[in-house]
Amino acid sequence: MSYLDDSQRFWLREWWRALQPQDGEGAAVLPALRHLTRADRAKLKRCTSIDELQIESAANLLVEHISRDAWTKQPYLKSWLEKTDCAALFLIAGVLAHVKNDAANSKSLAWRVGKANTPKDAPMPMSELRFKRMLRARDVEDFYRQVRRGVQLAKGDADVAVLANDLLAWCYEQSLDVRASKPSNSLKFRWARDYYLTAKEDRDSKENR
Repeated sequence: MSYLDDSQRFWLREWWRALQPQDGEGAAVLPALRHLTRADRAKLKRCTSIDELQIESAANLLVEHISRDAWTKQPYLKSWLEKTDCAALFLIAGVLAHVKNDAANSKSLAWRVGKANTPKDAPMPMSELRFKRMLRARDVEDFYRQVRRGVQLAKGDADVAVLANDLLAWCYEQSLDVRASKPSNSLKFRWARDYYLTAKEDRDSKENR
């Protein structure tokens, strides 16, 4: 399920780009983001909890923009975001700060650390035990630590927009009063499928599209 629309995905990518080391090329095109620098990225990377992220200006900029759009375009997110103090959006800011390369290929983090993205007979970047621990995270703080490590094990590669949407999905589905309409639509199911997907199955799925 997509929780973020195209404009939000574009804005998230621009926010992420604005935090990257620049050599005069690739700077963010949105005026509201041009003051961000890699120093802001460094501050976010040093945050070890959602509480620490909540006092960082770069994280608050992301939260303000995305929550405003969510309230306008997806009203069902409004009360949930308010009730949780936008913890899911601060989570997104903290995790994306660890992404080094926006792969922009619609692949999930689970796929990047799983079988399909691993050479034959080589160990997967994330062990099955650690992967299951990530899916069973107790709360958003625990999930933040687990996913941050997942991004590191993926060598910093991720699709920024897909990862952000998946993080939002996990937090939303973890809410006591929210469940995916179908188990197969849940983030945990999708990530488990992507993690255990073999290279052959991945190739076959592309050919059948």
